[in-house]
Amino acid sequence: MSDCLFCRIIAHQSPADITYEDDAVVAFKDIYPKAPVHQLIVPKRHIASLLEATEEDEAVLGRCVVAARRLGEAAGYAERGFRLGGQYRAPGRAGRVPTGISTSRAGRGPPQRTP
Repeated sequence: MSDCLFCRIIAHQSPADITYEDDAVVAFKDIYPKAPVHQLIVPKRHIASLLEATEEDEAVLGRCVVAARRLGEAAGYAERGFRLGGQYRAPGRAGRVPTGISTSRAGRGPPQRTP
């Protein structure tokens, strides 16, 4: 999907600060972070919305969660915890389904919401 920003990032056609990549998912820093650590994790296979996800997508969506755990551990948040969220777009809207990881500043309240 050439009009999808995430697809262009995955194909390394658009710039991104990639923090994790394997054969199924890519993670990169959010350009408009809502927390000190705010990354997006997207499956390499285009899934426009969780409302369009099928049983075939179970494994790759699980890989997004495992990537979030790895990123949280690498950032030193395994003991303190971190927030994991998703974005759910209505079918037909532009975009795709990213999963986000974010953390809050120590002692400053709960983690920020991930869009």
